[in-house]
Amino acid sequence: MKKIINYKKGESGEIILFVIFVVLFLVMFVSLFLSRMLARQAKTAASVANSVKSYYVADTGAENVLYFLATTEGDSEDILRPGMEIALDSSLFDDLSSCSARVSDPGTSTLKIDIIGTRNKISRAIQLFW
Repeated sequence: MKKIINYKKGESGEIILFVIFVVLFLVMFVSLFLSRMLARQAKTAASVANSVKSYYVADTGAENVLYFLATTEGDSEDILRPGMEIALDSSLFDDLSSCSARVSDPGTSTLKIDIIGTRNKISRAIQLFW
């Protein structure tokens, strides 16, 4: 014996259409979530890369300060004074990078030289004690 099922016209199409919209909404939601997460990861990776470059800019500045101290005639205590800004060779850095060095006085027997390297608004510092 055959069972005959009578559907009203358009009922099965409405259910399939609803399921398709739900699936499309879920796929769109997941893809937006993944793209947002990947964009954040890319931004973080670029920031880390600039941080490393800033550190190497500061390291180059430290080498420049040490060269300045080694080639300057006279006693280094007479040359370096707290608050003094040491001029660094700007030809060592590209247009996106800058470096500064400042002498401060942490104690009576030593001087502290802060070297700050900056690249794309990210700064890293190295301290030398002399």
